Amino acid sequence: MPPSKGKPHDSLSYGIRETRARPVKMIPLIPKYATMHSVLSAWARCGQVNIKTPQHRGNRASLLAFDYTLGAHARKLSESVFKGAICADDIVDFHSHVPMYASFLTALQAFGWRDRLTGGAPGRDTIAMGIRRMGVVEAETLRKCPTCVREDQVRFGCGHWRLFHQWPAARRCAIHGDELVTHCARCKTPAVRGNEPSLADDPCLNCGCDEWAAEHRDSTTGHWPLMQLMYRALKGQAPELSALVRAHPLLRAPSSTWGDFGAGKADRSHLQHLFTAWHVESPAHLGSVLGMNWNWSADSSSAPSIATSPFMFQAAVLAAEPARQCAS
Repeated sequence: MPPSKGKPHDSLSYGIRETRARPVKMIPLIPKYATMHSVLSAWARCGQVNIKTPQHRGNRASLLAFDYTLGAHARKLSESVFKGAICADDIVDFHSHVPMYASFLTALQAFGWRDRLTGGAPGRDTIAMGIRRMGVVEAETLRKCPTCVREDQVRFGCGHWRLFHQWPAARRCAIHGDELVTHCARCKTPAVRGNEPSLADDPCLNCGCDEWAAEHRDSTTGHWPLMQLMYRALKGQAPELSALVRAHPLLRAPSSTWGDFGAGKADRSHLQHLFTAWHVESPAHLGSVLGMNWNWSADSSSAPSIATSPFMFQAAVLAAEPARQCAS
């Protein structure tokens, strides 16, 4: 069951700069696990950064047009945009989904990935490419928790978009248990990312209304355990996940066998429990709920780089285990 309301957020104070020769220059306080879009928007609203400056945006419409979900450009942001006020380590650890996905990798893989991101190493990020090939990292429509927004307004002066609200499978806030709101209550316009600064307490861009509503999508028994597991992984508090993935009978099966689940190719008891928890009838159905691209199962025989199951599928399988054990 969702927790009771009122648990406070962790926050990051990136400091206040002051000199005797000029007025105090405020740097906004940012909560942990705010999206980089939210961080940049707060800095832009405070006049700390011009998101349209060519040196920052390059050939994009604005600095907000880049994809920062998996820690890309962390070193450049730290040095060129934040001028060292936010270090590359904090960008990767507290404002990207990297810690959550890294929890499913071996310790060596996770260390190498993080080191590459924080060091600004050139070349392709093959781990991020593999994650995106298997599915979307964040939902197309922005989500927010009403309680989080109210607490942010008191503590930080504005509401922030949170990483753990943007997961495709997210229905409720992993902290407060509130249903996530996604669109204007009056005109039904959804909250979406754009090239202009936007924060979670902004009014609707279409009609100016400041009341928001939820999609009221079905929330199965599988959703809440998954959100708790993913949130724990995002905070780096799930070191056991990598070993559990490698040991689980369902996840040990080659991904090429997931298309038909023939006899002897997977542990059917694990599979049936998983489908029951998510109210689905097939792997493809579960994949759509989790925001995954199910083509990975068909492509794995010709693409060794995706021979393992998607991270979201791994998380869903592991999250279902405690309930399965209790039921048995």
